[in-house]
Amino acid sequence: MKTKILALLALAAMLMTAAFALAEEQPLTMSVRFGEDGEPFVLTLEDNDTAKAIAHYAGTQRWQLPIYNFDESDVMQYYDIPSRYDIPDGSEQVTQARAGEVYYSDPNRIVLYYHDAEIDELLTKVGTFEATEEFIAAVENNPVLEYWGNKLIIIDAAQ
Repeated sequence: MKTKILALLALAAMLMTAAFALAEEQPLTMSVRFGEDGEPFVLTLEDNDTAKAIAHYAGTQRWQLPIYNFDESDVMQYYDIPSRYDIPDGSEQVTQARAGEVYYSDPNRIVLYYHDAEIDELLTKVGTFEATEEFIAAVENNPVLEYWGNKLIIIDAAQ
């Protein structure tokens, strides 16, 4: 009887260890909506300090960030993060951005490429969206808020 209990305990410990290992391998994600009533899209985050800081801040307090340049570019949008958030920078030279890639630009700016682009920027990659037709349409058709005069992106913990 004692041997069976020890064997069951050992099996339980192995299963818990395997479950924790799988949980650690799951990528960190955020939920992002384009506009107040937009459908949520999953942003899969990179495994770096910059992405982790963004996930921490936006995961504890929903971010509603205005899009200031919605009519300046047909390949990217940027969103300024309030300066009260301390985001570490791990910039590297980036010469090619793919649709769906999200970068951090120091100081405190998130840059989303929704079409492929050749660039020459110092950026930290923080995540990737699946660049589906629905995603690109959501970015391009995000409505201007009448009371604000800007478009809005909403970032929070994954749903």
